[in-house]
Amino acid sequence: MSASRNKILKKALFLFSEYGPRTTTMDDVAASSGVSKKTLYKYFENKADLIETLYHRLINHVEVKIRQVLDQANDAVAEFLNVSKLILKFSAFFPPAVIRQLKQDNVEVYSELRLFRTQFLPVILSYNIERGKGCGLYKEDVNSNIIAHLSLNQLMAYNKDITLLGHQHSGKDVQQQLVACLLYGITTHQGEDLATQHLNQYSTTVQV
Repeated sequence: MSASRNKILKKALFLFSEYGPRTTTMDDVAASSGVSKKTLYKYFENKADLIETLYHRLINHVEVKIRQVLDQANDAVAEFLNVSKLILKFSAFFPPAVIRQLKQDNVEVYSELRLFRTQFLPVILSYNIERGKGCGLYKEDVNSNIIAHLSLNQLMAYNKDITLLGHQHSGKDVQQQLVACLLYGITTHQGEDLATQHLNQYSTTVQV
């Protein structure tokens, strides 16, 4: 991918997340990217093409990142923590207004996003919970399907929660408290010790 095209996509993602894809014009994207409209249209036929390319790329990229976490995590607790970070980072790009606009104006993009949120992510979290139970890190009586969906709902609602909290707490503190609540609710004593270790090193530097 050329540097200019990559920059356009990054700037468009920021604008869409902040102002909504419907409100953002191609003029806005060109100006924010520091390119001419001719250059912008060299890479993207129209705004619909830009929106489809951008969100398809983002969803695929996050899926790859999550699969890497599954391959590399040393234990289920670390895996849960790192997957949660990626979900939090991903959800920041989809405030309620953006989801509404995609649902109304970009059906294919919305359908892809919906499948990712309602099928892929719950399966990943459910897999993690079963892994943790098998290793004695999560409680045996935890229902992986229920907890996966409840955890996902909490993670995806983070942006609304941080808005309600205003400026009382940093985003990092809220994230850490959220993930801690989710982890300590399902871990055994052995899992709690690991969770404490990992949370003490908690960082939001995961790149998306």
